Amino acid sequence: GFVADEDQHHNLLRPHRSGPLSHRVARDATSFIRGVRWSPIGGRSARSPVPAAKAGSSAAAPVTLPALTKRAHNVGSGPIVLKSKKTIFIPKFTYDGAGPDVYFLVGKGAKVTHTGATKIPTPTGEEKVKKGYTGQDITLTLPGSLTFNDVDWFSVYCITYQENFGDVRIPKNLHLPNA
Repeated sequence: GFVADEDQHHNLLRPHRSGPLSHRVARDATSFIRGVRWSPIGGRSARSPVPAAKAGSSAAAPVTLPALTKRAHNVGSGPIVLKSKKTIFIPKFTYDGAGPDVYFLVGKGAKVTHTGATKIPTPTGEEKVKKGYTGQDITLTLPGSLTFNDVDWFSVYCITYQENFGDVRIPKNLHLPNA
């Protein structure tokens, strides 16, 4: 059957080419919706089976994380956004530039360490973080086939002194966009 929207209209969906699709329903339909497991979407003239969306499933979407912890060398940021499986956006990034051997790292495990970690290129493509930042927005991309589902943390890290200047934990089982 058809489910009315919040204004009790049974409007047809407009053409939709990509991205998440959502539809608000009337409040009195919520008990009906709870029992729905699949919701087919298609046109009246469809000649082949129409795709169906699983109720309660969520579309791939960016994930907002807390700001970097402030441990050393004025490292800080605004709330971090994992924009895709491979891309991290760090707003208002600060770092005094004084560390001798500093890298953007990702790795696995409870402890942030350079052992077994992967270096992420800077926004200019360099391996080492060679300059300070005073509140710039930066975007970094994980190398190779690595994704944020493969790691537990992101850090600004000095390898020479084995010091974590600031980090953020990466949640498990993320449903991030591909690109």
